[in-house]
Amino acid sequence: GGGIVAVVLAVVLGGSLLKPGSSPAPSAVVLGTATAGATTAPTEPPASTTTPTGPLSANEQELQSVLPRVNGVDACTSWPTPPGGSDVLSPSGYAGSSARVSCPGPSGGSPTEYALYPTGAALDADFDSIMTSLGVAAGGACVTAIPANAPWNFDAFPESGRLACFERNGSVQYVWTQRELRVLAQWLAPDNAAGYAFWKNWTTTMNPAELDLLVELPASADELGACVRAADRYYEDALAIVACPRPAGESSVFYALFESAATFPNDPMTANFDSIMTSGGFPDDTETACYDETPVYGRYTWGYNDNGTIGDTEGYLGCYERTDSTPSTAQYVWTLNRTSTMGAWAAPDIQAGIDFFDAWVGDVR
Repeated sequence: GGGIVAVVLAVVLGGSLLKPGSSPAPSAVVLGTATAGATTAPTEPPASTTTPTGPLSANEQELQSVLPRVNGVDACTSWPTPPGGSDVLSPSGYAGSSARVSCPGPSGGSPTEYALYPTGAALDADFDSIMTSLGVAAGGACVTAIPANAPWNFDAFPESGRLACFERNGSVQYVWTQRELRVLAQWLAPDNAAGYAFWKNWTTTMNPAELDLLVELPASADELGACVRAADRYYEDALAIVACPRPAGESSVFYALFESAATFPNDPMTANFDSIMTSGGFPDDTETACYDETPVYGRYTWGYNDNGTIGDTEGYLGCYERTDSTPSTAQYVWTLNRTSTMGAWAAPDIQAGIDFFDAWVGDVR
């Protein structure tokens, strides 16, 4: 019968982790919360899941490629943004951004307009400048009434951006940010209900890299609810990061997609694995670790065991004790080279991690 066996491969790699040993914790209650469930957005034709191309600059194509695949994002055009121009809400003309595009809006209405920023700080600064110049005070909730200007987040995750709505030219202007994508978006909605529905649909729609990642995950990944865009950029080299729910009281499982692992163990994914395990106290491989008869914390490569024959190395598996939460948890981190995906889960205990990983590798085989 099948099974898993650890095969030790000593390797010490470089690389840094954006937030060593961390995982999203429930945030304070904020207004404008997005959820991963169904929305009331108008029904539209399915959007293409291919990375868009067209007569755009390289930076504009980069912006277009990271946008959630809502209807219209395959037909974006350059968006000139001189201060004081049409629909240019930023006093500086979004001067801190690296690219700006305008895309057809929902159901043929006003266009949706986007700006891409090099840093989260630049993104926040431009949003704040818009709110200040238009006199939109902090507070309120768009789901209730306009005007409003408040942080938003996915359920039980840290703040992911800001959401504002206010009257403009007889319609309702929506402006929001998403820090994971470093994007500022705006849409002049016909009314508040339509604006809120479009924003909510936008936040829970994946972009091309995230869709590619979901394809590589086992079908069981979202059996407890829809996976959502991860609430923070933990791994700077990752092409996409999503969070998939677990039962109440357990942490979500995080998955990241990287460039090809063909150069294993000198690939970006393995470097990130090494950085995480180093931050957890295991910079080197160990003889025993998470998946043994008497499990202990540690790290090693893993492969399938078919009737006593150990197959090729499939990736890495590591675990260490997390003491930054109460009660403490067993942080599991693993990689799968052939799909260039990495998983991370703060399991309730080491046995729960073993059971989860055992089921996971069976699902992806």
